[in-house]
Amino acid sequence: MKKFLTIAAILLMNFVLVACGENALTSTVSGTSMYPAIGDGDTIKVSRTKNVKRSDIIMYEHDFGNGFAHGVARVIGIAGDKIEFVFHEDFQHYEIYLNDELLLEDYISEPTKNSGTALVYNVGANEIFVMGDNRSVNTSDTNKPFSTDSRTFGNVSANKIVGVVVEIIKS
Repeated sequence: MKKFLTIAAILLMNFVLVACGENALTSTVSGTSMYPAIGDGDTIKVSRTKNVKRSDIIMYEHDFGNGFAHGVARVIGIAGDKIEFVFHEDFQHYEIYLNDELLLEDYISEPTKNSGTALVYNVGANEIFVMGDNRSVNTSDTNKPFSTDSRTFGNVSANKIVGVVVEIIKS
């Protein structure tokens, strides 16, 4: 009986390892676009799923100008959503409205300083709108935020989603 239980435990463990291996990946992040949630050099574990919801941190594929690479960003809008950037009354930053309601973002450390190329973005079918959490302005180019995201390149097609970040291991 003991031998049977040992074999059963090994088989179960191998099944879990294979299942996790096929449905998850680990990656080291380079850059600060998701600061403070994810920093440069942090490791993330990503569950391979295309089923994402607002506020999920995801990995996606995008051509950032030097070939396709993986990006990491937060899902702000899903299919059918309208994202609007409204200049705040202090004239120092933008407030983000999701479907005409103020988006409360407790995960960012600084207000959004740049709206990107438009003030209103509509998310089409099979698309998502993503933004990095680091919304401060890049001091070397005051027209660009530290995060290159949907404000720069538009919506991300659902077929470019690699998966959802399920664990962050700080470096």
